[in-house]
Amino acid sequence: LSLLPLISPFSGTVISRDIVVGEQVRPDQTVFTIADLRVVWLLADIHEKDLARVRIGDPVGIQVDAYPGEEFRGSITYISDTIEPATRTASARVEIANPDRRLRLGMFARAHIKLRPAPGERAGIVIPTDAVQRVGEKFVVFIEQEPGTYFPRVVSLATASDDAVEVRSGLAAGERVVTKGAFYLKSVLVRESVAR
Repeated sequence: LSLLPLISPFSGTVISRDIVVGEQVRPDQTVFTIADLRVVWLLADIHEKDLARVRIGDPVGIQVDAYPGEEFRGSITYISDTIEPATRTASARVEIANPDRRLRLGMFARAHIKLRPAPGERAGIVIPTDAVQRVGEKFVVFIEQEPGTYFPRVVSLATASDDAVEVRSGLAAGERVVTKGAFYLKSVLVRESVAR
C-alpha cells in the first residue's frame, strides 16, 4: 500500500479523528479536525434590546463552573447580522486567551458584558454593589454629608454585575457613598422608621 502523509497547515491539537486504519478516504472526507486551543471562542446570545449597547472590541468577563470564583477575560470579535426568531437574540463571538488550555471545548459559561449607554442616554455612575441597600421597594445609598454624618438617597439602577452596579439617577459624580457599613446604616434607618 502507498503511504500519503497528511500535514496540518498549522500547529494544534487533534480534537476529532474520523478515520480508522485501512479505511478508504474520499477527496471530500474530513479525516482529522485540528484546533489551536491557545485561543478559544465563546458563543454568547445577546438580547435584541441590548444590541445597540454592544460593540465589537468590548471586553467580556467569563466564568465557568470548573473554576468557581475565577474570571477569564476576552473581547467581542463578531456579532451576527441576524436575529434568532425563537429567542430574539443575536449570536456574538468572544475570543479568550487560553495559553494553559484550562478552558475546554463544549464548556458552558456565563458572560458578563458591561453595556454601553443606549443612543441618547446619559452614562450612569458605577459604584460597588455593597453600597446599594434595598429599603422596602426602593434602592438606597448613603451619602456622606460630612465626616461621621450620612443621609439616605433613593437611586434608580441600571446594569449590575457581581461586584458593581450602575446608578442611572439619584447620584452625582464626586459624591461620596458608604460601601462597607451600608447595611448597618440601613438597619439604623429601618429601626428609626419603626420607632416613629
